[in-house]
Amino acid sequence: MSEQSWTRLQGRTITRRTMLRWSARAGVGVAGIALVGCGDDDDDDVAPTAAATEQADEEQAQAEEEEEEEEEEAPPAPAVPAPPVVVEAVALGGNDGAVVLRNRSDADVDLSGWFICQFPNYWPMPPLVLSAGAAVTAHVGMGEGTDTDLFANGAYGPLGETGEIGIYSSRAFDTPDAMVTYISWGNGGERISVAAAARLWSGPSLQAAAGDALLRTGDGNDAGAFTIEAGGAAAFASASFEPEGVAIVEVGVGGADSSVVLQNFSDAPVSLAGWFLCNVPAYWPLPADVELAPGGTVFIEFNAGGSAPINAGGGLGELTGSGAGEIALYNAPEFGSSDAIVSYVGWNGGRGRKDEAQGAGIWGTEDVAASDGSIIVFTGAGEGAAGYEAR
Repeated sequence: MSEQSWTRLQGRTITRRTMLRWSARAGVGVAGIALVGCGDDDDDDVAPTAAATEQADEEQAQAEEEEEEEEEEAPPAPAVPAPPVVVEAVALGGNDGAVVLRNRSDADVDLSGWFICQFPNYWPMPPLVLSAGAAVTAHVGMGEGTDTDLFANGAYGPLGETGEIGIYSSRAFDTPDAMVTYISWGNGGERISVAAAARLWSGPSLQAAAGDALLRTGDGNDAGAFTIEAGGAAAFASASFEPEGVAIVEVGVGGADSSVVLQNFSDAPVSLAGWFLCNVPAYWPLPADVELAPGGTVFIEFNAGGSAPINAGGGLGELTGSGAGEIALYNAPEFGSSDAIVSYVGWNGGRGRKDEAQGAGIWGTEDVAASDGSIIVFTGAGEGAAGYEAR
């Protein structure tokens, strides 16, 4: 072997993988290669020819080129998904909070069957097709819904200094495939592991204060895609009517299977000890251990055989839509007093407690038109019957 050829061999870094490929082409194993380099005295007179050395050099170079090609052909890491609909803003305004969703895709997106979730609460969005590039604001509070403003009647709120919002395309809240977009702030994040598995959130939560607005300014799926506008939540507050204190926000006109939902609209907890629901001539005392947090709700069943945690056990009779009906809420057992009546809903003419509700200034002359099976929902569109709708 010429001195020049031997220098070429010494100047190369030969990996084990390359040695195996080289030796395979030469018809010898690794042990054979070792003997060529470190043979005994009997092989001192045996030397490879210049042609053989040159061929070995070419085969080694080819093997190294193949290794580089394999590394270059390795598949790239999958790109971070770009959700078609994203959370564009969150207003941390408590019961006046809101979430803005924007369709960033080039096609219309049907939001039917979608949910806004803030663990453990969730709200099924009404049927709505969000056009390409369009946005919709989902308010926590009450109001009359439009194509650009939806009202959840408190179902997924309030939105305070800690929380999260997950948008789901189905009710499978623990499934990454169902999550569309996500944001977390403060100490929120019950669904953050689902968002991480869906590659829709990474890193820590945003750190903001009550009253702030979280505004998307980037394309990422983490806190770095948002900026915090101090006090910005006020710009998202709805102009809808809001009751003072605790109010009836839903009435299920279902005979023996009727129900009532109460909500606390105040900024402080309210104990319902000593309070009553009244369906003339029946009345029923609410459990003494029920306390509603700000924005909190409580669901009450009438049927003695119902499965809800709070059940009137038949003590409130039945609510029907076949004629005049009503349900009233009192904070004391003074049913003839306008000072004790707190909230009232009457339909098809109302009944015996309508006078007290009118005297308290919480009801007018009009009533809701309802039928058997109706659900009367508070919309916040106004005072009295103007603020309710039978569905």
